[in-house]
Amino acid sequence: MSTRDKALLATVLVAALAMIGTIVGAGPVLRTLLGLPLVFYLPGRAILAAAFRGQLRGLSAAVFAVGLSLAVTIFCGFALHFAGALTPEGWMIALSLATFAACGASYLTERNSPRPADASNRPPALHPLEAATIGCAALGCVGALVLASQQAISDPEFTYTQMWMVPYAGSPGTFTVGLKNAERGASLYDLEVMLDGRVVLMRRSISLQPGEIWTSDLSLPMGRGGPHTAEARLFRDGNDRLVYRRVWLRTGA
Repeated sequence: MSTRDKALLATVLVAALAMIGTIVGAGPVLRTLLGLPLVFYLPGRAILAAAFRGQLRGLSAAVFAVGLSLAVTIFCGFALHFAGALTPEGWMIALSLATFAACGASYLTERNSPRPADASNRPPALHPLEAATIGCAALGCVGALVLASQQAISDPEFTYTQMWMVPYAGSPGTFTVGLKNAERGASLYDLEVMLDGRVVLMRRSISLQPGEIWTSDLSLPMGRGGPHTAEARLFRDGNDRLVYRRVWLRTGA
């Protein structure tokens, strides 16, 4: 088995391990270690092996492989978006399949076509300044990916706290206030209820686990006169300066 065939076999094995590890539910650390080569190197390396049958060596081949791999990742992202499969499993399967296809094309190209004797089919050499520019662009992509990942983890899009307040049927001046914790972890809430701008009720240290719901019926001292505004304000995790949620309603209008 030639060195080129061994490299292709190693590429296929890494891609297969990444796909299988994701499907069977590997931990985030192992999934990241297996996924990084698929994002930044392996698909591009396989494409270069298929396109250039000569020896691929040096900085030029490595930089071209990184650029092609990023391009493959972008196209896979578009495809996964339209397919509604932007998940870790979807990414791993798409990148693995792209790598398998490129490796298969490389193998068939090598088997069915004689290797050229000259170097005209090799990737063009890069000027050092060009290589430095492409390297900086790759580092910028990596930095953007890391920052985006940290932001997504620290401020996930679909985590929230739901809050509502509705009149209690058949009992004027009584309202039902409810909370639902759909955050990633347990949260501690403070509830402040106001009537016409005055604080009339407080509920401290309402602890809710993810998915847990809390409700309470509150009686407010409403008179018989003209419209009243009842407002409930929610504070989270001891921060009494930031109103996390706010609901209100008017009665007697």
